[in-house]
Amino acid sequence: MEHQYRNLGYFLVILAGLVGLGFYKPYFALIPHFDPSITPLVQVHVILLMSFVALLIAQPLLIRYRQREWHRRLGKAAYFLMPVLVVSCVGVIFKEYDEAFARSMSVSASLKAIYSDATQLTLLVFFYLLAIVNRRNIPVHMRYMIAVVLILAPAAIARVLGYWFEVPRYQSGIATSLFLDAVLISLILFDRRNKLNYRPYVLVLPLFLLSHAGFVLLTRPV
Repeated sequence: MEHQYRNLGYFLVILAGLVGLGFYKPYFALIPHFDPSITPLVQVHVILLMSFVALLIAQPLLIRYRQREWHRRLGKAAYFLMPVLVVSCVGVIFKEYDEAFARSMSVSASLKAIYSDATQLTLLVFFYLLAIVNRRNIPVHMRYMIAVVLILAPAAIARVLGYWFEVPRYQSGIATSLFLDAVLISLILFDRRNKLNYRPYVLVLPLFLLSHAGFVLLTRPV
């Protein structure tokens, strides 16, 4: 791992905090008396998501403390965890679509309701595959895994804004998008300043911008 990124794992702990805050009111605070909308599928999905976040945090810390064998073992575990997580994500997206359609939404409105989740899942899979393809090129691999982290962040940040500060979904989505775009631009500038390989971020940023523009245009309240 490059010297400038040696403390990456500690920064990722912030992600765990955001996930905990974001899911506390709609999920953790309800245990064991869940709302009927919290189906077994949703419960499995949350467990898988938390496990994946824990893995993302552990991996750079293991590299930081020279535990490369455990890093490889957890990386192999992710080969199983990631496909199962993706399947659960697809199931939750279909559930959200059915619920939107049941509320007398049109097909078009129902599709717009799942736009963010479907887009984030697509980018998550894409960046994860790029990270795996480049697993022997550590700097490139690491940057695509950072992109994976940034894909997961909106679900937590938007929930924090919505449940704790009562920010409407559309506005919280815009705020989250702007924050993530700013983080990516900062990473590019940071790498350029330190003469590091920022090219992976140059691929990631336009895809983020495109997905965020789609959110702004397609999901704005009528």
